[in-house]
Amino acid sequence: MRYYRSGRLARLPLIAASLVVSSLCLLVTQPASAGWHKQQRDLMGTRVSIELWHEDETEARDCSARAFAEIGRIEALMSTYRDDSEITFVNNNAAINAVPISDELALLVERSLHFSQVSNGAFDITYASVGYAYDYRNREQPDDSTLASKLPAIDYRHVELDNKHIRFRNAGVRINLGGIAKGYAVDRAASVIEACGIDQPMIHGRPPRSPMMRLSPPALIIAWSMPQPATMSAARSTA
Repeated sequence: MRYYRSGRLARLPLIAASLVVSSLCLLVTQPASAGWHKQQRDLMGTRVSIELWHEDETEARDCSARAFAEIGRIEALMSTYRDDSEITFVNNNAAINAVPISDELALLVERSLHFSQVSNGAFDITYASVGYAYDYRNREQPDDSTLASKLPAIDYRHVELDNKHIRFRNAGVRINLGGIAKGYAVDRAASVIEACGIDQPMIHGRPPRSPMMRLSPPALIIAWSMPQPATMSAARSTA
């Protein structure tokens, strides 16, 4: 007795082999699923986190490193805790003579003075004229007589900005851009990330155990939370 395989049955091994090959090709060519890739560093006196929605973890990590480097560059220019920063040089010399400053510092001082004007002094970078006398880490504050002697230096109108030169009209004036430099740093970091071709980042800076803003993809959020009792935050979101 002879057994004959029908044409359909004879083709089954060939069909199965084709399916296997097709499946392997899909596995090779299909891109990895996207996900959040998070990096953290301590910069500008706070914990900075960057989360990028991307398919490639290595590319996301490299882009985050570039963004952190940009924030670090701004910190080196504008930190009052660094003896070699541009703003420290200004605080040490601007009451003596007009000091030439960089384009970035001039831009932020100009913006700060604008916000001081429109807020009638509620926002004032010269708060540092008294603020530097506080030691927040050791919970120490100046006595009443020290405060009374330094308070007259708090007035944004003591700051004169002219053609990228800054001068203090009061010998006790010091400035601190913490209220605006952090927002600027986040904006610059977002620009670096966008240049990487990633348009769905989350960037946030906060002290440990403070509230944090989050947003699900796809979106852009940039925010910065300052410690209590003075809490300041700024956020920009675009879908």
